[in-house]
Amino acid sequence: MANDRRTRAYVTRRTREGKTTRDIIRYLKRAVARQVFHLLTHPQPAIAVTGLRTARKRLGLTLNDVAVAVDSNPSKLSLLERGLTHDDDFTARYRHWLREQGTTNPAHNAA
Repeated sequence: MANDRRTRAYVTRRTREGKTTRDIIRYLKRAVARQVFHLLTHPQPAIAVTGLRTARKRLGLTLNDVAVAVDSNPSKLSLLERGLTHDDDFTARYRHWLREQGTTNPAHNAA
C-alpha cells in the first residue's frame, strides 16, 4: 500500500470515509482479483520498449542524466530499455520525457 501512488490515494480516500485498514485491504484484494481475472481473460500486449535506448543516445544523454531527470535509478532504466522489466506507466512517462527533450533541444534532432 505504500509504493503505488494510485493505491496510496485510494487508501487516503477510504480512510477519510471512515473505513478501517482491514476493510481497505479487503477492498484492495478484491480490486486486484478483478484486475488479474480481466488480464487473464483479456491479455494485453506490453508497451513496446524498442527505441528507448536509441532515442536516449540520439539525444546524447546518459542513463544517469535521465535517471536524475525522471526521478528513477540507472539500473531500472537499463532493465527497461533492454526489455528485462515491464512497467507500462513508467515506460509511457519515459517515452514522453524523451520526446519532450527532442522537441526542446532541436540541435539533437539534426542528428
